Amino acid sequence: MTKFVRFAAACVAVSSAFSANAVEQVVPGTGDDAAAINAAIARAAGEGGDGIVQLADGTYNLTTPVVLNVAVELRGDDADRSEVVLDGAGKYRILDVSHNGALAHGITFANGYSGLTDSYAHGPVYITAGTVSNCVYHAGRGNYAGALCLNPTAEGAEAYLKDSIIHNCTGNDRGGAGIGGGLRFMGSQLAMVDHCIISNCWQGGGYAVYFNNNPKAQLINSTVTSCTSGGIKLNSASLVSNCVIRSCSGGGGLSMSNGTCTHSLFTGNSADTGGGVAISGGTLRNCTVAGNNATTAPGVSQTGGTVENCIIWHNGTAGFLKPPSCRSPRPAEHVATPALSRRRTAMATSPTDCQFSPI
Repeated sequence: MTKFVRFAAACVAVSSAFSANAVEQVVPGTGDDAAAINAAIARAAGEGGDGIVQLADGTYNLTTPVVLNVAVELRGDDADRSEVVLDGAGKYRILDVSHNGALAHGITFANGYSGLTDSYAHGPVYITAGTVSNCVYHAGRGNYAGALCLNPTAEGAEAYLKDSIIHNCTGNDRGGAGIGGGLRFMGSQLAMVDHCIISNCWQGGGYAVYFNNNPKAQLINSTVTSCTSGGIKLNSASLVSNCVIRSCSGGGGLSMSNGTCTHSLFTGNSADTGGGVAISGGTLRNCTVAGNNATTAPGVSQTGGTVENCIIWHNGTAGFLKPPSCRSPRPAEHVATPALSRRRTAMATSPTDCQFSPI
């Protein structure tokens, strides 16, 4: 029994010593703080893996990106993310994450920049594998994404952004389509954004969130709000689910030519056509589109794709352009019934049931 107790105590002592050694402390300096952070990451990785780099409160000025390419935790201040800031001074990229076991959390990424001449021109924060959670992205600007790009391409790679805020970011260097003012999905492996808020992001000719040909990309349980170049561009076989898209102007709430959008709310959005949703392909299912506005089809404009079991209600003054996927005609008795228009929508009876806002 005595030998067992001594052995257990020795194990605890060894474990405690290992844990203490595995935590690398970093404080802000006076030059490029990326060098000190990257050195700490390398030391933490060399201490048996799964090490921790603890960033003390303060602002870290970067002229080169922090590189998190090993199974190390980069830890900020989860209680107050504003206390730990990685700042790109409006000229430099901030963070590259490229290992499934990598984790960064509790950090504010400010003033990041990714320009046309940058070999990693995808965004100030670039994730090809690993997880970033409980972070804030502020005042970023980039070639393909104003804040962050998820681009997992290696077999088995998984890229995650969770419980974070992206706001006041701009993806305007190219000045054309194919860019996310806040966020861009690329690659071919699992890329998931979960429980995030994307707000006040802008892209000339683009959208706040842009899906670019990754069939495994997912935006779930998130809010896209107050973005002035449109909310979401969904042009790949990706998924938008359980989201709120509100108060987005310019390009409306959602423009989709592929993929699936389900169990989401579109409200307060505006565009020239399709203020809530403009669909030319893919499937809009179990969604509510209400209180949007546009010159033509303020609720939903459909030129293709499928609209299933959706509520399209009280949008502008022109109502809903009847989609070809709703095969049953609208009941004649519901065409001009003001009392009904204030109580409920009319419903088609085909297998692809749709609900219509009164004209």
